Amino acid sequence: MSRRRHRSGGSPARTWSARLLLSSLALAAGAALGAVAGSRAPAERLDAYSWFDPLVDVQQLIAQRYVDEPPLAKMQQRALEAMVEALGDPYSRFIPKEDIAAFNKQVRGEYVGIGATVRLLDGVVTIVTPHAGSPALAAGVKPGDRVVAVDGQDVVGMAVDEVVELLTGEPGSSVWVTFERDGQRFERTIVRAPIVTRSVEGLVRRGQDWSWWLDPEEKIAYLRITHFGAQTGREFRAALTTLKEQGVRGLVLDLRFNGGGLVASAVEVVDALLDKGLIFSAKGRAHPETRVEARAETTILPTAPLAVLVNSQSASASEIVAGALKGDSRALIVGERTFGKGVMQATLSLPSGAGQLHLTEQRYYLPTGRPIHRMDDSTEWGVDPSDGYFLPMDAEQYEAMLEVRTELDAIHAQAPSPEDVQLPQTGRDPAWVRERLKDPQLALALEALEARLATGAWPVRTQEAPAATLAQAEELKQLRRFARRLEEQLERVRRRIDALTVDAPQADDAAEEP
Repeated sequence: MSRRRHRSGGSPARTWSARLLLSSLALAAGAALGAVAGSRAPAERLDAYSWFDPLVDVQQLIAQRYVDEPPLAKMQQRALEAMVEALGDPYSRFIPKEDIAAFNKQVRGEYVGIGATVRLLDGVVTIVTPHAGSPALAAGVKPGDRVVAVDGQDVVGMAVDEVVELLTGEPGSSVWVTFERDGQRFERTIVRAPIVTRSVEGLVRRGQDWSWWLDPEEKIAYLRITHFGAQTGREFRAALTTLKEQGVRGLVLDLRFNGGGLVASAVEVVDALLDKGLIFSAKGRAHPETRVEARAETTILPTAPLAVLVNSQSASASEIVAGALKGDSRALIVGERTFGKGVMQATLSLPSGAGQLHLTEQRYYLPTGRPIHRMDDSTEWGVDPSDGYFLPMDAEQYEAMLEVRTELDAIHAQAPSPEDVQLPQTGRDPAWVRERLKDPQLALALEALEARLATGAWPVRTQEAPAATLAQAEELKQLRRFARRLEEQLERVRRRIDALTVDAPQADDAAEEP
């Protein structure tokens, strides 16, 4: 999709070029004014430039008259940020030029470091698993190792982000890390390397590889997509090709906790599963309607039944995939209503070079025409489970499930035996999934897939209401619970105010009680 860019001009200010301000704000101003400068008559363009007059006036007065030397660069950045914030859109943002590289790496799922997933455990950053083929794995780092020092600096008690910042750096540079394992400390010098975060995972690790099989006897596979990065489509197609060669008959696609990512990668995933039909449509004020259709020539698995797991944290690109698959009779959606982030951002470079604008340009719609995006007054959004398959899990259930997943996802020095992870080679029935994996949603998906393969039809499950109604009721329950917590917190604040004001001296300018 082409992007039109326009450069603005103006008279230079005394100490801060108005031309720089105008060019930096040109794209955002064009959106605010609701027009493209190139399509306007000269008088209209002149009127558009007058929109900047108060900004330039304020800048010049501050530059000329403020008591101290003003922070002009910071003022410029805050002006840009404030303009975007005024849109009231949490997904649009201004990216300063010094942050562009980090932003792009995050989007691509790439960084330079030792290659390990970490978490904070008892105040110490702890290795969850080294990544396949990573410097950390080559250095003998194991799951459970505690990071206690980096380049001689004690990091016990530091936040995860702070420790990660110390572990990352330039390609080829070395970092000296002190670990603790079983109460014994040891050092490793690790050479940092570019790390591409893999996004397609299986049921359990086998060394550095994955076992994809949920039910080996029935040839039911399990694939989890953690995010949609630049390589997700390639990874997914490779896994799907392997499964097809091994005779896969059914597939569980887990999109829970997937916050989205690149829409192009989501389309690649759908294209591998559907050979026809609308994937999504997109509409925006400055764009004609976009319709994206599945392509038969890229399909790998067009007939096998699918069970798609979603929850309230499945967002954006995840919702596009789930919504497209729900329209196919061979797909079943299991879990909860999805998050409701259905907006498309374009990343636009400012002509001045001051940074980039990550700007919402379009909204996504499901093949049914239903909007994905959730607004404050929305009663419908995202993707609902199939009727009969709405199955919410509470925080304690998710915590237990994720604890097991952490165990099964870890890369060990040697591939664990089935006994080590209590994962039988056969007989992985829904009851075992509920008990061992602590995952009732996955158990329900497996149960439904086994029935579909046995009978040719999805089992009909009766619930007290359609899934959409149950999802709305669950959302209402959660909101009321949140409101009660806020009311309780406010009541505690009021009690503290009352306690402190009983004997406090009265003052004319005393703050009013809320």
